Amino acid sequence: ITENDVDYEVLTEDYYIEEDYGKVWINVPTEEKYEKDNNYSLITSVEFGNHKFLLTGDALKERLQEFNAISTDKYTLVKVPHHGEYNMQIRNFMNNSEVEYAVITTNNMGTVEEKLPELLTELDVKPYYTFNGKVVVRTDGNKLEITQK
Repeated sequence: ITENDVDYEVLTEDYYIEEDYGKVWINVPTEEKYEKDNNYSLITSVEFGNHKFLLTGDALKERLQEFNAISTDKYTLVKVPHHGEYNMQIRNFMNNSEVEYAVITTNNMGTVEEKLPELLTELDVKPYYTFNGKVVVRTDGNKLEITQK
């Protein structure tokens, strides 16, 4: 942003967009100051037709706890936060959200904590790891197609 002199806005409250074709909810952090930068991650929910997607950025345990306290939504697909790091907030979220698919962005399986794949198996969530190739999700609002290239 600084190098390219790009205008930006710091969101201080949740932001909603609702159109005929879907909804977007950008959930902002609740604290002004965090010890770890990743807790400033925006968490974005996208609803299109019969599907809901959750993009969690690199949110850590504290940030996920904030989100879990206010969200009761069910999600078709979740981009798992922070490269496959496991914590009880992820377990709580996955238990309550009826997630069907998970995307884990990582360069190798070595960065994924062992408990995460175990949790996904336990909850019958199909994982996609980006070290296996780019994950592409397409939907018309009804049919969902996930491919990996």
